[in-house]
Amino acid sequence: MAPPAPEFESYEAMASRFLDEAEKLTIEQWSAICQRYEAALEEITSALGRIGKDTSDLAFRLMTIPKEKEKRIGFNRQLHQRKLAVVASLRETIQVAGTTHSLRVIANSAMSAVTSAMMIFDERIQRPRKEALVAAVFRPFYGFITLPAFDYDTAPARPQRKEKSAKGVFHVGFPENYFTYSEPLPKWMSVAPMGWFKKLTFHETWNLPRNPGLSCDLGGSYEQECAVCGGSLHHLLTLPAVAGLPVTGLQQLVIVSCLSCLGWTEPRLFFRHEKSGLATPTSYSGPTTKPQFPAKPIRKATIVLCETAVKWSDQPWGDSTHQNLNRIGGKPSWVQDRESATCPQCRKSMAFLAQLDSGLPSEDGKRWPWGSGGVLFIFWCDACKIDAQFWQCT
Repeated sequence: MAPPAPEFESYEAMASRFLDEAEKLTIEQWSAICQRYEAALEEITSALGRIGKDTSDLAFRLMTIPKEKEKRIGFNRQLHQRKLAVVASLRETIQVAGTTHSLRVIANSAMSAVTSAMMIFDERIQRPRKEALVAAVFRPFYGFITLPAFDYDTAPARPQRKEKSAKGVFHVGFPENYFTYSEPLPKWMSVAPMGWFKKLTFHETWNLPRNPGLSCDLGGSYEQECAVCGGSLHHLLTLPAVAGLPVTGLQQLVIVSCLSCLGWTEPRLFFRHEKSGLATPTSYSGPTTKPQFPAKPIRKATIVLCETAVKWSDQPWGDSTHQNLNRIGGKPSWVQDRESATCPQCRKSMAFLAQLDSGLPSEDGKRWPWGSGGVLFIFWCDACKIDAQFWQCT
């Protein structure tokens, strides 16, 4: 396995190292990369198209600015003309790389794509657009070449800047070997030979700085019974008292659920929390019902709450950069239309608290899907100490 890339490196160093390592690959390794590159061409072209459209639309609008206003707003007409030319050149480069098995052409094309993405980047173009392109271009090289490390937000040779953390927003940091399964992975997860977790960790939301003081428990069983099916509840996660979260008066918040009933027998589940941390089902008075899809608990692990930048407090679902959507606080990553939750006791709107993405391994080694590639949303009423849970899926 290739050694980890340095925390930050200039474009010159990155390009030199990448191409030097490419020269050392065996014919068998290059054959595998070529096959992956052909499979990834559609994703690369799609990501490139989104950047190209954004850049073209932006440049078209700016090119209509009267010349007397250019200096006042700091607009450089020649620069934007060059950016449009780079987009056209990049399209041709990617197409050539996708139809050849020339080792040097593919390696140079990958570096050309990243260079061009940095050249055409403008702060008014969404950052995820560029990240999607870079991730798609380098995905075929996973496990064979040390992945480049650079700052998406600045010119290649500038030092990486520190970004402001969002108050009360944390991404879940998982143990390194947590994402392992007993069942075969879908094809879209099998592109990287190093496994799904290694593929996902290319995005920075999987590699945020970790504070051991913010560790907590994930998964496992819970001693209380489900009010709907009568079976044992499942422990989701235990949140410590953290500044910024809409939770007061509790030393910790133990979030439990019934994976067998939630979203199947009952669309929403509610749980009341005592000061001791005990969670009990509430707001269900129907008969005990045998679950149609009995579920095992999510695999136990010790996780870390990682402080995250403001820009990652609101993440779109389904982004091609494979972001970490397991998050405490921020805004929900809706899979379908926006929803809300009403407290069953005070009838007031509840605040968004957390979300958990599909793919968490269960105790039997299967991937927990929240329906089918869905996301679990947890809302909170601090006055009544009640949480509400529901999921959305495709």
